[in-house]
Amino acid sequence: MNGHNFLTTFFTTLALALAPACQTVLADNGKWPLQFDQPDIDFGDINEADGIVSHTFVFSNISDEPVTIDFVTTSCGCTTTSYPTEPLVPGQMYEFTVFFNPARTEGKVYRDIGIFVKGYKECQNMELEANVTPAPIGVRQMYPHVLAGNVRTSFSNIAFGYLALGHSMQKSAVIVNDSDREVRLKAVISTRTDILSVECPTMLGANQAESIIFTFNQPADGRYGTEIDSVWIYADGVRGSVPFVISTILTDDFTNVGDIRPALSIDPTYYDFGQQKAGKVAKKEFQIRNNGEADLIIRAVEYSEGTTSDLRPGTAVRPGGSVTMTVATAVRGIAGQKATASVNLITNDPIRPRREIRLNVETK
Repeated sequence: MNGHNFLTTFFTTLALALAPACQTVLADNGKWPLQFDQPDIDFGDINEADGIVSHTFVFSNISDEPVTIDFVTTSCGCTTTSYPTEPLVPGQMYEFTVFFNPARTEGKVYRDIGIFVKGYKECQNMELEANVTPAPIGVRQMYPHVLAGNVRTSFSNIAFGYLALGHSMQKSAVIVNDSDREVRLKAVISTRTDILSVECPTMLGANQAESIIFTFNQPADGRYGTEIDSVWIYADGVRGSVPFVISTILTDDFTNVGDIRPALSIDPTYYDFGQQKAGKVAKKEFQIRNNGEADLIIRAVEYSEGTTSDLRPGTAVRPGGSVTMTVATAVRGIAGQKATASVNLITNDPIRPRREIRLNVETK
Protein backbone atom coordinates (compact mmCIF):
# COMPACT_ATOMS: atom_id res chain seq x y z
CA MET A 1 0.00 0.00 0.00
CA ASN A 2 1.45 3.39 -0.93
CA GLY A 3 1.46 6.49 1.30
CA HIS A 4 -1.70 8.15 0.09
CA ASN A 5 -3.66 4.90 0.30
CA PHE A 6 -2.47 4.42 3.88
CA LEU A 7 -3.64 7.93 4.81
CA THR A 8 -6.96 7.40 3.03
CA THR A 9 -7.51 4.16 4.93
CA PHE A 10 -6.53 5.80 8.23
CA PHE A 11 -8.88 8.76 7.89
CA THR A 12 -11.69 6.54 6.60
CA THR A 13 -11.33 4.34 9.68
CA LEU A 14 -11.30 7.44 11.88
CA ALA A 15 -14.43 8.79 10.21
CA LEU A 16 -16.22 5.50 10.70
CA ALA A 17 -15.27 5.49 14.36
CA LEU A 18 -16.54 9.03 14.89
CA ALA A 19 -19.72 8.81 12.79
CA PRO A 20 -23.03 8.14 14.55
CA ALA A 21 -23.87 4.46 14.82
CA CYS A 22 -26.10 3.61 11.89
CA GLN A 23 -28.08 0.58 10.94
CA THR A 24 -31.34 -0.04 9.14
CA VAL A 25 -34.02 -0.34 11.84
CA LEU A 26 -37.74 -0.07 12.15
CA ALA A 27 -39.20 3.21 13.31
CA ASP A 28 -41.12 3.53 16.56
CA ASN A 29 -44.32 2.79 14.64
CA GLY A 30 -42.73 -0.38 13.23
CA LYS A 31 -42.02 0.92 9.72
CA TRP A 32 -39.05 2.78 8.20
CA PRO A 33 -40.50 5.69 6.17
CA LEU A 34 -38.16 5.68 3.13
CA GLN A 35 -38.03 3.07 0.40
CA PHE A 36 -35.18 3.12 -2.16
CA ASP A 37 -35.14 1.41 -5.55
CA GLN A 38 -31.95 -0.43 -4.52
CA PRO A 39 -30.13 -0.83 -1.20
CA ASP A 40 -26.49 -0.22 -2.20
CA ILE A 41 -24.19 1.05 -4.99
CA ASP A 42 -21.50 -0.89 -6.82
CA PHE A 43 -19.66 1.37 -9.26
CA GLY A 44 -17.63 -1.62 -10.46
CA ASP A 45 -14.29 -0.91 -12.15
CA ILE A 46 -13.51 2.81 -12.35
CA ASN A 47 -10.37 4.86 -13.08
CA GLU A 48 -8.95 7.41 -10.68
CA ALA A 49 -8.04 9.58 -13.68
CA ASP A 50 -11.69 9.82 -14.76
CA GLY A 51 -12.62 11.75 -11.63
CA ILE A 52 -15.91 11.83 -9.75
CA VAL A 53 -18.58 9.24 -10.43
CA SER A 54 -22.19 9.46 -9.29
CA HIS A 55 -25.33 7.39 -8.90
CA THR A 56 -28.91 8.59 -8.40
CA PHE A 57 -31.35 6.54 -6.36
CA VAL A 58 -35.10 6.90 -6.66
CA PHE A 59 -36.98 6.71 -3.39
CA SER A 60 -40.34 7.53 -1.86
CA ASN A 61 -41.95 8.16 1.50
CA ILE A 62 -44.01 5.06 2.25
CA SER A 63 -45.36 6.31 5.58
CA ASP A 64 -48.67 8.06 6.12
CA GLU A 65 -47.15 11.42 7.16
CA PRO A 66 -44.69 13.88 5.61
CA VAL A 67 -41.13 13.26 6.83
CA THR A 68 -37.88 15.20 6.41
CA ILE A 69 -34.31 13.96 5.94
CA ASP A 70 -32.51 15.51 8.90
CA PHE A 71 -28.94 14.89 7.79
CA VAL A 72 -26.70 12.40 5.97
CA THR A 73 -23.32 11.07 7.13
CA THR A 74 -20.59 9.50 5.02
CA SER A 75 -17.57 7.54 6.19
CA CYS A 76 -15.15 9.61 4.08
CA GLY A 77 -14.94 13.13 2.70
CA CYS A 78 -14.55 11.60 -0.76
CA THR A 79 -18.27 10.76 -0.68
CA THR A 80 -20.92 13.49 -0.85
CA THR A 81 -24.66 13.48 -1.41
CA SER A 82 -27.50 15.57 -2.78
CA TYR A 83 -31.08 15.10 -1.56
CA PRO A 84 -34.30 17.05 -1.03
CA THR A 85 -34.46 19.02 2.20
CA GLU A 86 -38.15 19.89 2.05
CA PRO A 87 -40.78 17.64 3.69
CA LEU A 88 -41.28 14.41 1.69
CA VAL A 89 -44.92 13.89 0.76
CA PRO A 90 -46.23 10.30 1.16
CA GLY A 91 -46.28 8.37 -2.11
CA GLN A 92 -44.24 10.90 -4.13
CA MET A 93 -40.96 9.90 -5.86
CA TYR A 94 -37.70 11.71 -5.08
CA GLU A 95 -34.03 11.50 -6.07
CA PHE A 96 -31.04 10.89 -3.83
CA THR A 97 -27.64 11.29 -5.56
CA VAL A 98 -24.30 9.99 -4.28
CA PHE A 99 -20.98 11.36 -5.58
CA PHE A 100 -17.70 9.48 -5.11
CA ASN A 101 -14.26 10.99 -5.76
CA PRO A 102 -11.69 8.18 -6.30
CA ALA A 103 -8.68 10.50 -5.97
CA ARG A 104 -5.84 8.93 -3.95
CA THR A 105 -7.56 5.54 -3.72
CA GLU A 106 -6.63 2.20 -5.20
CA GLY A 107 -8.22 -1.24 -5.45
CA LYS A 108 -11.41 -2.22 -3.64
CA VAL A 109 -12.92 0.63 -1.64
CA TYR A 110 -16.01 0.68 0.53
CA ARG A 111 -17.86 3.69 1.91
CA ASP A 112 -20.88 3.91 4.21
CA ILE A 113 -23.76 6.39 3.92
CA GLY A 114 -26.16 6.95 6.80
CA ILE A 115 -29.53 8.66 6.23
CA PHE A 116 -31.17 10.20 9.30
CA VAL A 117 -34.85 11.18 9.31
CA LYS A 118 -36.34 13.62 11.81
CA GLY A 119 -38.25 11.84 14.55
CA TYR A 120 -36.47 8.50 14.05
CA LYS A 121 -33.80 7.40 16.49
CA GLU A 122 -31.67 5.39 14.10
CA CYS A 123 -30.89 5.65 10.41
CA GLN A 124 -30.82 3.79 7.13
CA ASN A 125 -27.41 2.53 6.07
CA MET A 126 -26.26 2.23 2.45
CA GLU A 127 -22.93 0.93 1.17
CA LEU A 128 -20.87 2.23 -1.74
CA GLU A 129 -18.38 -0.08 -3.44
CA ALA A 130 -15.86 0.48 -6.25
CA ASN A 131 -12.72 -1.05 -7.67
CA VAL A 132 -10.34 1.81 -8.47
CA THR A 133 -7.51 1.69 -10.98
CA PRO A 134 -5.00 4.36 -9.87
CA ALA A 135 -3.82 7.03 -12.28
CA PRO A 136 -0.26 6.61 -13.53
CA ILE A 137 2.19 8.81 -11.64
CA GLY A 138 4.50 10.90 -13.80
CA VAL A 139 7.69 12.75 -12.97
CA ARG A 140 5.85 15.96 -12.11
CA GLN A 141 3.56 14.16 -9.69
CA MET A 142 6.46 12.34 -8.03
CA TYR A 143 8.62 15.49 -7.90
CA PRO A 144 6.18 18.40 -7.57
CA HIS A 145 8.61 21.08 -6.32
CA VAL A 146 10.51 23.05 -8.99
CA LEU A 147 13.95 24.09 -7.71
CA ALA A 148 15.45 25.73 -10.79
CA GLY A 149 14.65 25.51 -14.49
CA ASN A 150 13.46 21.94 -15.07
CA VAL A 151 15.14 20.56 -11.95
CA ARG A 152 12.55 19.20 -9.55
CA THR A 153 12.40 17.42 -6.20
CA SER A 154 9.79 15.60 -4.14
CA PHE A 155 10.21 17.78 -1.04
CA SER A 156 12.12 20.99 -0.37
CA ASN A 157 11.92 21.15 3.44
CA ILE A 158 14.36 18.83 5.18
CA ALA A 159 14.20 18.61 8.98
CA PHE A 160 17.08 16.86 10.73
CA GLY A 161 15.51 16.93 14.17
CA TYR A 162 17.86 16.99 17.18
CA LEU A 163 21.63 17.15 16.55
CA ALA A 164 23.96 16.75 19.53
CA LEU A 165 27.22 18.58 20.20
CA GLY A 166 30.14 16.73 18.61
CA HIS A 167 27.92 14.77 16.22
CA SER A 168 27.17 14.87 12.50
CA MET A 169 24.13 13.83 10.49
CA GLN A 170 23.34 13.40 6.80
CA LYS A 171 20.11 13.51 4.83
CA SER A 172 19.55 13.37 1.11
CA ALA A 173 16.96 14.34 -1.45
CA VAL A 174 16.45 13.18 -5.01
CA ILE A 175 16.58 15.81 -7.74
CA VAL A 176 15.50 15.09 -11.30
CA ASN A 177 16.07 16.87 -14.61
CA ASP A 178 12.67 16.97 -16.26
CA SER A 179 13.98 18.03 -19.67
CA ASP A 180 15.53 16.54 -22.79
CA ARG A 181 18.91 18.23 -22.37
CA GLU A 182 21.76 18.18 -19.87
CA VAL A 183 21.97 20.96 -17.28
CA ARG A 184 24.84 22.33 -15.18
CA LEU A 185 24.10 22.47 -11.45
CA LYS A 186 25.44 24.36 -8.48
CA ALA A 187 24.22 24.47 -4.88
CA VAL A 188 24.77 27.61 -2.81
CA ILE A 189 24.12 27.95 0.91
CA SER A 190 22.73 31.46 1.35
CA THR A 191 23.15 31.65 5.13
CA ARG A 192 26.53 32.17 6.80
CA THR A 193 26.62 28.78 8.44
CA ASP A 194 29.74 26.90 9.43
CA ILE A 195 28.10 23.57 10.21
CA LEU A 196 26.18 22.74 7.00
CA SER A 197 27.73 21.37 3.82
CA VAL A 198 26.17 20.21 0.54
CA GLU A 199 27.21 17.65 -2.05
CA CYS A 200 25.47 18.40 -5.34
CA PRO A 201 26.11 16.84 -8.77
CA THR A 202 27.66 19.34 -11.18
CA MET A 203 25.81 17.93 -14.19
CA LEU A 204 22.44 16.28 -14.54
CA GLY A 205 21.63 14.49 -17.78
CA ALA A 206 18.33 14.63 -19.63
CA ASN A 207 15.57 12.93 -17.56
CA GLN A 208 18.21 11.87 -15.06
CA ALA A 209 17.79 11.64 -11.29
CA GLU A 210 20.57 12.04 -8.72
CA SER A 211 20.88 12.59 -4.98
CA ILE A 212 21.89 15.80 -3.29
CA ILE A 213 23.40 15.24 0.17
CA PHE A 214 23.17 17.64 3.13
CA THR A 215 25.48 17.22 6.14
CA PHE A 216 25.41 18.97 9.49
CA ASN A 217 28.64 18.82 11.53
CA GLN A 218 28.24 20.19 15.04
CA PRO A 219 31.53 20.63 16.96
CA ALA A 220 31.72 19.58 20.61
CA ASP A 221 32.03 23.25 21.61
CA GLY A 222 29.24 24.38 19.29
CA ARG A 223 26.15 26.44 19.88
CA TYR A 224 22.61 25.59 20.93
CA GLY A 225 19.25 26.30 19.38
CA THR A 226 17.47 26.08 16.06
CA GLU A 227 19.53 26.25 12.87
CA ILE A 228 17.64 27.05 9.66
CA ASP A 229 19.55 27.34 6.38
CA SER A 230 18.55 27.88 2.76
CA VAL A 231 20.26 26.05 -0.10
CA TRP A 232 19.60 27.46 -3.58
CA ILE A 233 20.00 25.42 -6.75
CA TYR A 234 21.40 27.07 -9.88
CA ALA A 235 20.59 25.45 -13.25
CA ASP A 236 22.86 26.62 -16.08
CA GLY A 237 23.84 29.62 -13.96
CA VAL A 238 20.28 30.74 -13.17
CA ARG A 239 19.12 30.60 -9.56
CA GLY A 240 15.78 28.96 -8.94
CA SER A 241 12.84 30.56 -7.16
CA VAL A 242 12.47 27.95 -4.39
CA PRO A 243 15.34 26.83 -2.11
CA PHE A 244 15.85 23.75 -0.01
CA VAL A 245 15.12 24.74 3.61
CA ILE A 246 17.33 22.73 5.95
CA SER A 247 16.74 22.77 9.71
CA THR A 248 18.03 21.16 12.87
CA ILE A 249 17.88 21.71 16.64
CA LEU A 250 21.31 21.82 18.30
CA THR A 251 21.35 20.21 21.76
CA ASP A 252 23.56 18.58 24.35
CA ASP A 253 24.90 15.09 23.75
CA PHE A 254 22.63 12.77 25.70
CA THR A 255 24.29 9.54 24.55
CA ASN A 256 25.60 8.60 27.99
CA VAL A 257 23.12 10.41 30.19
CA GLY A 258 22.53 8.59 33.47
CA ASP A 259 19.52 8.20 35.71
CA ILE A 260 20.19 11.49 37.50
CA ARG A 261 18.86 14.08 35.10
CA PRO A 262 16.85 17.30 35.00
CA ALA A 263 13.15 17.39 34.09
CA LEU A 264 11.65 20.60 32.73
CA SER A 265 8.04 21.63 33.27
CA ILE A 266 6.42 24.90 32.20
CA ASP A 267 3.24 26.36 33.67
CA PRO A 268 1.36 27.29 31.58
CA THR A 269 2.53 26.21 28.13
CA TYR A 270 -0.25 28.14 26.39
CA TYR A 271 -1.83 31.51 27.15
CA ASP A 272 -4.51 33.55 25.39
CA PHE A 273 -4.32 37.29 26.08
CA GLY A 274 -7.73 37.79 24.52
CA GLN A 275 -8.44 41.24 23.08
CA GLN A 276 -5.71 43.85 23.55
CA LYS A 277 -5.28 47.37 22.17
CA ALA A 278 -2.93 47.81 19.21
CA GLY A 279 0.47 49.12 20.31
CA LYS A 280 0.21 47.59 23.76
CA VAL A 281 2.84 45.16 25.05
CA ALA A 282 1.03 42.19 26.61
CA LYS A 283 2.90 40.41 29.42
CA LYS A 284 2.51 37.08 31.17
CA GLU A 285 4.54 35.24 33.83
CA PHE A 286 5.46 31.58 33.33
CA GLN A 287 6.92 29.20 35.89
CA ILE A 288 9.95 27.21 34.75
CA ARG A 289 10.32 24.23 37.11
CA ASN A 290 12.90 21.49 37.46
CA ASN A 291 11.26 18.26 38.60
CA GLY A 292 14.43 16.24 38.11
CA GLU A 293 17.49 15.40 40.21
CA ALA A 294 20.16 17.36 38.32
CA ASP A 295 20.51 21.05 37.49
CA LEU A 296 18.35 22.24 34.60
CA ILE A 297 20.31 24.56 32.31
CA ILE A 298 18.61 26.93 29.88
CA ARG A 299 20.78 26.58 26.77
CA ALA A 300 18.94 28.93 24.40
CA VAL A 301 15.76 31.04 24.33
CA GLU A 302 14.17 31.72 20.93
CA TYR A 303 11.31 34.06 20.08
CA SER A 304 8.90 34.77 17.30
CA GLU A 305 8.95 38.32 15.95
CA GLY A 306 7.81 40.95 18.44
CA THR A 307 8.22 38.69 21.49
CA THR A 308 10.87 38.80 24.26
CA SER A 309 11.41 37.58 27.82
CA ASP A 310 13.69 38.16 30.79
CA LEU A 311 14.97 34.56 30.81
CA ARG A 312 18.62 34.35 29.76
CA PRO A 313 20.65 31.45 28.33
CA GLY A 314 22.85 29.89 31.00
CA THR A 315 20.19 30.20 33.72
CA ALA A 316 20.38 27.19 36.05
CA VAL A 317 17.39 25.82 37.95
CA ARG A 318 18.23 23.59 40.91
CA PRO A 319 16.43 20.25 41.43
CA GLY A 320 12.98 20.95 42.84
CA GLY A 321 13.39 24.67 42.17
CA SER A 322 11.78 27.11 39.78
CA VAL A 323 12.28 30.48 38.13
CA THR A 324 9.72 32.97 36.87
CA MET A 325 9.94 34.05 33.26
CA THR A 326 8.05 37.14 32.10
CA VAL A 327 7.15 37.04 28.41
CA ALA A 328 6.19 40.20 26.55
CA THR A 329 4.64 40.33 23.08
CA ALA A 330 3.70 43.35 21.01
CA VAL A 331 0.07 43.69 19.96
CA ARG A 332 -0.12 44.56 16.28
CA GLY A 333 -2.52 44.66 13.37
CA ILE A 334 -6.02 45.94 12.82
CA ALA A 335 -9.06 45.38 15.02
CA GLY A 336 -10.21 41.76 15.04
CA GLN A 337 -6.89 40.44 13.77
CA LYS A 338 -5.60 37.39 15.67
CA ALA A 339 -1.93 36.55 16.04
CA THR A 340 0.13 33.73 17.50
CA ALA A 341 3.50 34.20 19.18
CA SER A 342 5.92 31.65 20.58
CA VAL A 343 8.91 31.15 22.86
CA ASN A 344 11.17 28.13 22.45
CA LEU A 345 13.36 26.89 25.29
CA ILE A 346 16.37 24.68 24.55
CA THR A 347 17.55 22.94 27.73
CA ASN A 348 19.61 19.99 28.94
CA ASP A 349 16.47 17.95 29.65
CA PRO A 350 17.24 14.74 27.70
CA ILE A 351 13.60 13.67 27.40
CA ARG A 352 12.52 16.76 25.51
CA PRO A 353 15.32 19.27 24.92
CA ARG A 354 13.12 21.76 23.07
CA ARG A 355 9.88 23.03 24.57
CA GLU A 356 7.49 25.61 23.15
CA ILE A 357 5.26 28.21 24.80
CA ARG A 358 2.47 29.54 22.60
CA LEU A 359 0.65 32.84 22.98
CA ASN A 360 -2.50 34.09 21.28
CA VAL A 361 -3.70 37.67 21.14
CA GLU A 362 -6.45 39.52 19.26
CA THR A 363 -6.14 43.20 18.41
CA LYS A 364 -9.00 45.23 19.90
